[in-house]
Amino acid sequence: MQKKDMTDHDKMELISRVELFSTLLADDLSYVCSRSGFHAVPEGTVLFSAGETAMQFFIVKKGSVSIATTTQSGEHELARYMSGDVIGDFHFVINGRYDATARTLEKTELFVFPEDGFTFDRISDEKPDTAARLLLKSISMIESRIRSTERLAEENAPWIRELRKQSYTDPATGLWNRTFLDSELHTQLSGTVAVLMIKPDNFKEINDILGHVQGDEILKDIAALLIGMTDGGGWAIRLRSNEMCLVMPGTDANGGWKVAREIQSAFPSIVPRGETHIPFILTASMALGVWPSDGENWQAVLDRTNQVMQNVWKEGGNKIALVREITGEKV
Repeated sequence: MQKKDMTDHDKMELISRVELFSTLLADDLSYVCSRSGFHAVPEGTVLFSAGETAMQFFIVKKGSVSIATTTQSGEHELARYMSGDVIGDFHFVINGRYDATARTLEKTELFVFPEDGFTFDRISDEKPDTAARLLLKSISMIESRIRSTERLAEENAPWIRELRKQSYTDPATGLWNRTFLDSELHTQLSGTVAVLMIKPDNFKEINDILGHVQGDEILKDIAALLIGMTDGGGWAIRLRSNEMCLVMPGTDANGGWKVAREIQSAFPSIVPRGETHIPFILTASMALGVWPSDGENWQAVLDRTNQVMQNVWKEGGNKIALVREITGEKV
């Protein structure tokens, strides 16, 4: 394959269409671009053959690729991929073997991840956080494909429950993850639901002064506090980095406010491990929204509550804000 130049902007446009990369952070996407290649491939080039292990996958920028299988009666085309299509991503995330052969039908331009010579193990060594997010998304993709192709499987089968639990759980904290919030939670809501967005105010200082190991332990303690708040029902969710939320069904603004005050009171008791000799008091920026009283659209209530929380944090934090109080009107 002949390597070609491609701007980071063009690469970003292509990878934004890939399901596997849909939950990555900006830094992750920059890394993916740096470990990807862009190639011009002649007509008739075999990208991979049946039986080969999937070590990379492809995005067609220009041209076309045929996926075919060979039987005793000859070669049979199974699919044809055109500009913008992704080839082989599912086999890549499961480290599986291709069950067909991919061949270009004309001169074709391809985005390839990872670039030749890079393995997923090497990516894990260089960027473990990025690799973890890729693995988490791959589990979600696997579950999605299983659900779409195995409709006859019993939804309550133990292995389905376990797979769903894995795909929706943040491995670092034990909280539900953003994928669960975006794709599943809304199907389980009814009545009045309070949502509390939470962000520790001085978390950057923890990492800068005490190190990321201490920061990770603080995150686990915050997660344990939030999980304890869901004993009566609800979900504690990690949104991204150090931002989390509580979704509390059957809870109005008064009930949500009481929970927020309880969390506010508990935050200072979360302290670094060991002897640090550094005065440290943990506080939090919080915002409380209520669905549907703050808006009939659940996603709009989530987005507005998150924005209010961000504003509280930028203004110095250590405060609980109500969405309705801030806006003066419904979302």
